[in-house]
Order: sequence, then structure tokens, then C-alpha cells
Amino acid sequence: MTLTIEVTPDIEQALAEAARRQGQTLEAAATAALREVFGDMPSHQTQPDATLALFEQWDREDATDDVDELQRRDREWRETEGQLRSSRIRFRNAGELTDGKAA
Repeated sequence: MTLTIEVTPDIEQALAEAARRQGQTLEAAATAALREVFGDMPSHQTQPDATLALFEQWDREDATDDVDELQRRDREWRETEGQLRSSRIRFRNAGELTDGKAA
């Protein structure tokens, strides 16, 4: 990742001095300073995604082999899907009317 930040002259000077003392570029010295503050944190890709973990937890909690329950959920989903489709069509048509287009 590339990050551009504005620093005050005193910070720039301190960073340049640290880089010179350590035989590093300014970029390497800035990275080292940030690591010192934030630690060597693993990247977000290596950490479990909290949202996905929550969805997986819900899946485990809702797991069932009950045929009646599965059929109820399926009916409920089809009803919700139909309502969403109707709303989308209704709002699209309302938008066309306000744009001066024929429905």
C-alpha cells in the first residue's frame, strides 16, 4: 500500500536523521517507526473476518434436518424474494414516471 502524509518539518528532520543513522531510506525508516507504534500486526487477510464468522455461527445455530422447518424457511424466502421483486419493479416504474418517461 502506498500512503502519502504531510508531516511537519521537525518530524521530517527527525525521520531523516533516523534513516541516516540506520542506513535506511526515508520510507524504510517511516515503516520501522510505524511498526514500533503499531507492532508487527498480521494483515487483515490473515485474520478471520468477523462478519463471515458471525454468518457461520448463525448457520450452525440454525442448522436443522426437520423437513417441515426447511419447507417453512423455503416458503418464507420465496415470499420475501417476491416482495423484493415487486418493490423493485414498483420503484423503477415510479422513477420512470418522475423522469417523464412512460411507465
